[in-house]
Amino acid sequence: MTTYQIYELSARAVMSYATEQDGVYTFALNRSATKHCKVPGAKHEQDSCAMFHQLMYQLHGKGWRERGEEKVTALSDVLFYMDFAGIFDRRGTGRTQQARREKARDMFRPEGITLDFGSGPHRYVAFERSASMSRQSRLSFIRAELYEPMRQRIMLNMELGRCQLSKLYAYNGLMFSSGTRVDGIRIDK
Repeated sequence: MTTYQIYELSARAVMSYATEQDGVYTFALNRSATKHCKVPGAKHEQDSCAMFHQLMYQLHGKGWRERGEEKVTALSDVLFYMDFAGIFDRRGTGRTQQARREKARDMFRPEGITLDFGSGPHRYVAFERSASMSRQSRLSFIRAELYEPMRQRIMLNMELGRCQLSKLYAYNGLMFSSGTRVDGIRIDK
């Protein structure tokens, strides 16, 4: 099965590089700082899933195909996971815990965060998460210019009015579930 190089970063480590101006934290990490924020000992890879397949289509067109047992690195500066373990602990009332929550809040601003995984600085915004990612306090971040095209792909270009948000989030999160892709069976016919 194909695996993808997807980095996992520590939110606490990223927060240590935050700069504050007028009560707003910004995050602009260079290559060295970004490298230091990777979670030590993390696998930094994941099995193929629908999300990665759609990202590769978005980047390389419909002619792109997985080629069996390979490790794809093309998404290593497109999407990453952020580990927020212990950040949103409501029991923590100390000044350090409050500062972490404020910094985390500003990571979710539309401006996002800027990181350099080795191909130059890119702006990233909070994206999706699966149920297991939520339980583990992890969230994906995607390069900002890919956010809207990927949202359209996930939503199949549908415009939603009123809906049950928990169901929508659960559906979107399924895109991160590992699976085997079967092409050419024409199930839609």
